[in-house]
Amino acid sequence: MTKIKEIILALENWAKPKWQEKYDNSGIQVGDVNDELMGVLVNLDLTLPVLLEAVAANCNLIIVHHPIIFGGISTITPNSEIGQILIAAIKNNVCIYALHTNLDNLNQGVNAKIAQVIGLSNTKVLKPMAGTLATFTTYCPTKYLDQTRQALFNAGAGHIGEYDMASFSKSGIGTFRGLENSKQRVGIRGQFEMVEEYKIEVIHESGTHHKLIDAVKSVGYYEEVAYNVIQLINDNPILGSGMIGELTLAMEPLEFLQMVKEKFKCGVIKYTEYNNPISKVAICGGSGYFLLNDALKSKADAYITADIKYHQFFEPEQKLMLLDIGHYESEQYTTELICDYLMQKFSTFAILISRLNTNPVKYY
Repeated sequence: MTKIKEIILALENWAKPKWQEKYDNSGIQVGDVNDELMGVLVNLDLTLPVLLEAVAANCNLIIVHHPIIFGGISTITPNSEIGQILIAAIKNNVCIYALHTNLDNLNQGVNAKIAQVIGLSNTKVLKPMAGTLATFTTYCPTKYLDQTRQALFNAGAGHIGEYDMASFSKSGIGTFRGLENSKQRVGIRGQFEMVEEYKIEVIHESGTHHKLIDAVKSVGYYEEVAYNVIQLINDNPILGSGMIGELTLAMEPLEFLQMVKEKFKCGVIKYTEYNNPISKVAICGGSGYFLLNDALKSKADAYITADIKYHQFFEPEQKLMLLDIGHYESEQYTTELICDYLMQKFSTFAILISRLNTNPVKYY
């Protein structure tokens, strides 16, 4: 028997809620996560027809990219579509869960999927997050160095970009004296001890140092674990906004526009003139004007995003081609991304992609 909370735990281990932007409301929107899972329906947005589609398919968990509760709600009544959706969800025991900017900010998230669709290689985060990394320092007797280091790696420490098992160690002399109630494992209680030790430093995700403390304790050489944690301002290369990469072969501007139009099934593309071949491409699913300067600084030939205003189209000054392909169009493959992830983790229940197109923008 699989509970809804097991699916949510898997999602939150992948796209952690703490990675969402401050204005966001990713996470559980409504429902009891302790219910037994019947089925999952995934869509970019949640509309009343999508909710009814889930009920008809016996899916009691709907996963969406855009939160249905986004800002304050003062009343829940049938007088608004949001009210109708929430009432129907509660009546039918359907849980609603949103993966929004925490999935945007993951280097294998929304923008990685867009990069895959248009065939970009050598991709990296366009604007990495700062303040999500810390260093953990501890000390161990010399003979426990390899065991302690491996325990820290097993607990998730030592990841830097595309590398793991990264650490620094330095030998020295540690001193201590066990007091009356100590249960020391090295030396003799009440006696001043000098021990050949190694100082070990590893980088880790902020807020996970308790796992590292437990890992060191599991090695079992000291009763008390000496450690310190220092928060870093370093950029985290695997988290952040947007993405940039390279096309396999450079394309002429009109050829590039045609490719993008076909890949994203665009009703229309708004773009700025650019007279050079397109090779380096920056992307941001959804509203991405805030990354335009980052795209320019990165020397991108093109920047694909959505929700660009009239005067903002003047800003590239022909230094790159700015493309507004539509909000829905830019993020439409997010449903595939979520389904692919869940199907790798769970294979005993239905994971359905909604058949409904929720794009509120129509083209004439």
